[in-house]
Amino acid sequence: MTISEALHKHEAELKGLPNVVHTGIGYKDGKEIILVFVNKKIAEQQLEKKEIIPHNIEGFETDVQLEIKIG
Repeated sequence: MTISEALHKHEAELKGLPNVVHTGIGYKDGKEIILVFVNKKIAEQQLEKKEIIPHNIEGFETDVQLEIKIG
């Protein structure tokens, strides 16, 4: 499975999590990763288990990024 296929398969699920605004594909340490953009970062300890963004999806690492709004 490609990273695009993995993201497409899980995108609706990710967007259903608290504060998630959109997703994408990026690079970290030379590897493709799934980016999950949120409007507010919340510590995992403050979320219910079902609300936590997985650390990897279909073997691809995820990275939670704060969405930056300009203007």
